[in-house]
Amino acid sequence: MSPTNDQDSSEACLSLGKTLAKEEKLTEALDQFLALLAKNSKDIEALSSVADIYYRQGKYQDALGILNEAIELDPTNVEFQYNVGNIYKQQDNLKLAGMAYAKAIELEPDYAPAYKSLGTVYEKLGDNAKATVMFDKANALEQSKQDKKSEEAPKEESKEEAPKEEQEGELVEEVEEIEPFEEAAPQGREMDAVVKLLIHLEELAEELPEDERVSFSEGKLPSDLKSVIESLKNLAIIKE
Repeated sequence: MSPTNDQDSSEACLSLGKTLAKEEKLTEALDQFLALLAKNSKDIEALSSVADIYYRQGKYQDALGILNEAIELDPTNVEFQYNVGNIYKQQDNLKLAGMAYAKAIELEPDYAPAYKSLGTVYEKLGDNAKATVMFDKANALEQSKQDKKSEEAPKEESKEEAPKEEQEGELVEEVEEIEPFEEAAPQGREMDAVVKLLIHLEELAEELPEDERVSFSEGKLPSDLKSVIESLKNLAIIKE
């Protein structure tokens, strides 16, 4: 079997095992994970999954042995240390449980579950003052995490709306460029006066002799038209 096919087979086996575990078919799930370990004894995810199955079956010592193997391969994994603490707590070995939770906090100071569980250990040991400190710390971390999520949500929405805002800005600029031209156009009574003057201008042009019509088309206006032109200038239709 090629490396690619072997990897695909392992991933399928792991996926099937997780599905069976969710369905509480623990024995069948365990078979899948153990089959993976038979191929690769250093498969971290398979080791973690086997430890979880043993823990759920109440086989705490077996789970602890598998977790220790996983920790040797990945000593900085906070969840492994946390799960070791859970096993010791189930066995009522509060001292070792507390040490495991403390180690998890050392690895990841913002890991709220470890503070909460350590608080439970202190509470069982009768040290309510330290238990309260741990519980408060856990609650503060959880609240901080929730606040960060709330702050990030509006930022994502703003990023999505940015293109729309830019588009609206462009439309506003285009309107501002058009509006001055619209304001220059005559309105109401001014428009009526312009129409009348233009009609009068057309009538005057029709009455011109042929030679004067040529001069008119070349821009040479006869004196009779000066008053019409001046009126048009006053209405801002013709500019100097």
